[in-house]
Amino acid sequence: MLSQWQTAIQTVERARRQRQKVRQALTRWDKIMTRIAKLLEQTLFRPVWEAISRWELRAMTLIPCGGLHVFPLHLLRSGGDGNAPCLLDVLEVRYAPSLELLKQSAAQKNLAPGTFLGVCNPTGDLPAASSEVETAAKLFRCSKLLKESEATVANVLAEAPFHDVVHLACHGTLNLRNPYNSFLILAPPLAWNTAAATGERDGEPPKLLLSADREGFAIRGEAWALWQMLRDLPEMKARLVVLSACKSGLVAPDRLPDEYASLPAAFIAARTRAVISTLWNVDDVATSKLMSEFYRQWIDLGHSPARALQEAQRWLRALPQYEHYYYWGGFQFTGDSQPPREVG
Repeated sequence: MLSQWQTAIQTVERARRQRQKVRQALTRWDKIMTRIAKLLEQTLFRPVWEAISRWELRAMTLIPCGGLHVFPLHLLRSGGDGNAPCLLDVLEVRYAPSLELLKQSAAQKNLAPGTFLGVCNPTGDLPAASSEVETAAKLFRCSKLLKESEATVANVLAEAPFHDVVHLACHGTLNLRNPYNSFLILAPPLAWNTAAATGERDGEPPKLLLSADREGFAIRGEAWALWQMLRDLPEMKARLVVLSACKSGLVAPDRLPDEYASLPAAFIAARTRAVISTLWNVDDVATSKLMSEFYRQWIDLGHSPARALQEAQRWLRALPQYEHYYYWGGFQFTGDSQPPREVG
């Protein structure tokens, strides 16, 4: 069942790249989603729905294990009924890599609110990402943006400890064979760009510099791997890190249990209270719209960040062109969600 789920997502992603048969691919995905949802309802989630009803729960933290990490549990519907409300419609859903890291995130003392670090479009091929981050930055009393060539690993490491909210809008990917080699793609170091421009050949570029092709764009950047984050991330004290990148929240199911084998876990281990991440390749424009609404719900309306994310997901779902969960269902909130407070 897990392999069918992964294959269905890959089919949708391939169809979108080729701009053909997207509707058929989404229909196939829906069928697999329905089968998995019914199985989980029968085996695991019936007591969960009963507890929600009996105790009138308003929030829930899920700690998935095994293959459940790759599935959007917040989209499960009561009784497997496709017309029933899903979890994110009835309560605030959060995730945690482990109970230990959840306790750590809840106990974390953060910086003074209102400081924002935006890391946008390091590879130059995500125009909506720049708009996404710039719009969010205007809502904070103090902000700093690292745009395109400025968005290097070195600059992010230097700035991240001094900001309450860190938002990275970039490419990312999961390495199924070795999750510690999963990475975000940031801008290449300045030294590499200079050497390429002058034709100098003194030494080879670092091994993690890569060049790839995505939907007709040439991507050149530095892969910031999970193992490097665990080694190099300073104590951040951030209230929230947003990993607005493809597959930034995935965990390789066959490498568990390992609570640190994901990008969100790396930031929580670095004393971040919470992380927003994604479970599959996300649409650039849809993500920009969702993130703008998320910050409005959080900052302007005063919701907790976990609830603000879910309100933004429901808002995007209501738009006809983004009704399918492909556009909004892959986002998840990991860590602790404090009561509303002023951040702007």
